[in-house]
Amino acid sequence: MSEVLVLVPLALAVVLVASGVLKLRDSRATRASLDDLPIPRFLRTDIFATAFPVCEILLGAAVLVAPAPLFLPVIWVTALLFDVYLCIVIIAARRPEPVMCNCFGSLSRSPIGAATIVRNVALTLLALFASVGLTGTTGVLVRFPQLSASSQEWLVAALVLSALGIAVAILVSLSDPTTAQSPFGPATEHKLGSTWPIPDVEVVDWNGDVKRLASLAEESPVLLILVKSGCTACKLVTDKVPEWIEILGHRATVILATSTPRSQFLNDYPDFETRTVWGYRALVSTSGIRGVPSAILIADHVAGPAYGVHEIDLLARQAAPA
Repeated sequence: MSEVLVLVPLALAVVLVASGVLKLRDSRATRASLDDLPIPRFLRTDIFATAFPVCEILLGAAVLVAPAPLFLPVIWVTALLFDVYLCIVIIAARRPEPVMCNCFGSLSRSPIGAATIVRNVALTLLALFASVGLTGTTGVLVRFPQLSASSQEWLVAALVLSALGIAVAILVSLSDPTTAQSPFGPATEHKLGSTWPIPDVEVVDWNGDVKRLASLAEESPVLLILVKSGCTACKLVTDKVPEWIEILGHRATVILATSTPRSQFLNDYPDFETRTVWGYRALVSTSGIRGVPSAILIADHVAGPAYGVHEIDLLARQAAPA
């Protein structure tokens, strides 16, 4: 086995382990992303959201340590997994609304797009190359001692650097305030003066443009209301939107945020087409917002969140002119 054919499974193993570890670190976002991804409904469960990252870690470890005759089946499973990943991101990228994959936990802040597809194409090709090029071998762990001393040294160095990279990524996610749960609770417990940083996430506006959350409030503060179709409590909230628009006046803009497919949402709420952004999953996963209906007030910082029609009404009136 040449050095290249050792490096390829090493790279695949690092990606699988990093993906699994970072998903477990951000399990709430992993579970939320399952609702958006084009996968079977029976997989959209808390159990799968926890078990799948563990399976990624175990598969990554198996790529490194599995001896013959298990090594080749492990590589084939890896290639099949990346093929499935590629199909999922291609389908998701074609949707009109943004879809978050949470591929690497809190480090995956942008919706699935061209860069995600290119990355998965590269990983799929590497996995297919490994599944063909490593046929008949006895595995990485067995063949590693047969390499030259210099080859062993740089491969070990690559593995150590990869491990350090994963550790740094975890530390970054732990220290980043946008990946931790908001330090503030509902608006009834924390007044408008209690604020937290605006999460560095993106949404898609009514024109189809991808925008950072902070940019929505460039001209005036924004009361961002998170809702979805098929939600009775959300309907109670949207019925109050015209009233909030009136009481806020020019003091703040009311915008709805959803992850419901665009056509379905506009069929349910046609009057709010130019007041809706798509892709609230990233905001929910990075800020600790518990669900919908909910709302935050975005200015220089974020106030809230408020839950339900009563708390959102209180938050809106706190922002209204005296």
